[in-house]
Amino acid sequence: MNDLREEVSVERRRELLAAALELADMCAATTASIVASGFDISKKADASLVTTADVETERTFRKCVEERFPDMGVLGEELGESNQGADFRWIIDPIDGTAEFARHLPVYGCIIGLHYKELPLLGVIDHQAMGIRCHGTYGLGAFANAERLHIQDSAPGEEGAGARVGLPSLSGFLRPTDASSVFRAIVDAYPSFRAYHTCYAHTLAATGGLDAAMEWDTPLWDLAATQILIEEAGGSFRWVKKTHIPGQGHLYSAVFGKPAVVKRMAKIIEDAL
Repeated sequence: MNDLREEVSVERRRELLAAALELADMCAATTASIVASGFDISKKADASLVTTADVETERTFRKCVEERFPDMGVLGEELGESNQGADFRWIIDPIDGTAEFARHLPVYGCIIGLHYKELPLLGVIDHQAMGIRCHGTYGLGAFANAERLHIQDSAPGEEGAGARVGLPSLSGFLRPTDASSVFRAIVDAYPSFRAYHTCYAHTLAATGGLDAAMEWDTPLWDLAATQILIEEAGGSFRWVKKTHIPGQGHLYSAVFGKPAVVKRMAKIIEDAL
């Protein structure tokens, strides 16, 4: 069966990647400007943090997309969705890791994805505070800055307890429903796990710092760039659960990284549910 993304020419994909990188530059500049002048911090209804940098960065992104690509949709964490039903949909999390950003920890990132007919076409994860930018585009490979990414699978027998995996801490498995059994199963299987609450874990899975990582019950914008980045680097990305929560929309759980580790983690999760 043909992949619908083949409907987008290679030349067009290159043009859209160039646009995405320009948008990432613009987001980084907007965020940096707001940081320099000072930003306000408040809480959303779910008690998560939001800053004026989150909102203004997304607003600037949306304005630019709407001017350059008026027929395309936009979905963002802070300002919702526009032009629903468009074949092309830009997805943005302007600052993934707002709590870390607010505390001046550099592991936050800007996530930008472009999906075509609900399939990931390209993605960018930009850690501006660390000078690391990863991007992947369908059929064009994945890169960290200028270096091409190649995920090497684990050797037989190395996908087990000694593998380094990243996952949210226990609190990330307690809302909106209790999935602590999944957390405990993964921790028992991988005692050398690392806990991350930002897209830096995704970057580490793509660049080799982790053998695999996972997200649990998270909105689409948190994973908007990850699937295409991992797959174009030669890794494996698996959706392990999709849930619709009234009032919150769809939440997604996924495992990604070295294929053998991802396969084992997915089976552990399946058995724990």
